[in-house]
Amino acid sequence: MANVLKVKCGVCGSRCFIRRSDFLSDGFARIYITCTNPQCCQSEVYNFERSHVVKTSKLSKDRLLEDVISLLSEQDKQQLKKMIEAV
Repeated sequence: MANVLKVKCGVCGSRCFIRRSDFLSDGFARIYITCTNPQCCQSEVYNFERSHVVKTSKLSKDRLLEDVISLLSEQDKQQLKKMIEAV
């Protein structure tokens, strides 16, 4: 099961649902939520932002290069080495 963002109402503590998400920049969104309790119906806005990287992606540049190079034949690796040395 996937992890989902769970928000509780700041007034009654009931679960809320996300009505809208505005992605304002890379790593920052404004989340509009509404309480599911029909007697409350509190609406709130949360600012949701990325803080920092805990684990670097396996797709980072160095790792990606290592993975691609490991797939090359020895002949292709030698050719690549010559091309790099020529630059």
